[in-house]
Amino acid sequence: MARESIQTELGEELQCTRRREFWPADDEFFSRTSDNRDGFKSWCKACLNAYDRARAAQRRSMEGAR
Repeated sequence: MARESIQTELGEELQCTRRREFWPADDEFFSRTSDNRDGFKSWCKACLNAYDRARAAQRRSMEGAR
């Protein structure tokens, strides 16, 4: 299933599938991948960074519990 995109005065915008917000379809907001037809990852960079930070914190707390 393809994610939504819209055309605005800024050009094409893609929807981040995590927060459902639209962002410009460029390297500033989305990381590149060859896995998707549009060439960008499904989550915006902000969502990916937040997820990575939460996972790293979770791993650190699990290591400390050992």
